[in-house]
Amino acid sequence: MPALKSLWSSEDEYAGHFRRYNRNDVKRILDNTNLKFIYSSYFFSYYVPFVWLLRVLPDKLGKKYTNDVLAGKEKDYYHRSKKLNSILNFLHWIEMKLSKIGIKPLFGTSRLIVFST
Repeated sequence: MPALKSLWSSEDEYAGHFRRYNRNDVKRILDNTNLKFIYSSYFFSYYVPFVWLLRVLPDKLGKKYTNDVLAGKEKDYYHRSKKLNSILNFLHWIEMKLSKIGIKPLFGTSRLIVFST
């Protein structure tokens, strides 16, 4: 689920998100159900500064994200260099390795919640 309310931008609306969740939001939602909490963690912690600089800040300055942002520019918008992709994959690999040994990120752009009935 999308995490950190402070990262909300018009790109969230475009993506179909209804809200971003903080730790307390998830706890409150699960407390009102019969679901059993199993695990919770943030992930994509290394994206937070980029999301804030490239999505939130422009949004606050009035540059809203719309469909026409991508019109005819899909390849340019989503194109990443192989070097950048390698760096992001390496950072994700580190985050996953740390998580496997019990070191969870304190924040991230997304949140994983596992629960059972």
